[in-house]
Amino acid sequence: MTKIKYFFKRGFDDPEQELEVTIDQTLPAHNFGDFNLADGGLDDLEDGLIAIGRFLCDGAVSVSYVCGEPEEEVEEEEIPEGLYVHVLAAKLHGKDVILIESQGQEADEHWVPAGGSKIGCVLIGTDTRLGMSKEAVELLKTGIKSNDAIGDISIFEATGKGWCFSWLGGVDSIKPAHEFEYCREGYSDIPHVTIPNTLPQSFVEWKEEHEREEAS
Repeated sequence: MTKIKYFFKRGFDDPEQELEVTIDQTLPAHNFGDFNLADGGLDDLEDGLIAIGRFLCDGAVSVSYVCGEPEEEVEEEEIPEGLYVHVLAAKLHGKDVILIESQGQEADEHWVPAGGSKIGCVLIGTDTRLGMSKEAVELLKTGIKSNDAIGDISIFEATGKGWCFSWLGGVDSIKPAHEFEYCREGYSDIPHVTIPNTLPQSFVEWKEEHEREEAS
């Protein structure tokens, strides 16, 4: 016996409902189309078949069906506003990299961008200003702890200011996972806002062009 889920309407006034029925009839496993439940069921189709049905005037039920479960629609997570920096996981030449992308914030008491004599960037108060994906957090754990006061990436707590996230390089930066070095404090579970690992289109386009040039 094969169970199928289907939606139906009895007449035009009743609300749409969902039922599970067990029916017994043999039809080709990939025969898309209509059939009549009054005739029996579907032995050859996979469990979890999804179908759309309606009651006919004679009391029978007509069902249009598809084989297998349809893909669920996944709503895109919205990234909260007000974040100064996004940290995401990406691939470059087949290797894991950490993508650090600033959001165009002007320098203020919480954000010190690179420039002039500053060779790196510092974000202060990460709990509400730093967005990181779960995938990026896992890659951040692969860094190497050094004995230096400054690392490729540094995570530390500043007295009276909260947690800080800093890195060497410009406001947008790419760090190779498993190879980048931390300062002597190493990795810490830094307070942050969890965001989806949605790569910016600018990076996707740059990556395609960069890898194409490298291959030529």
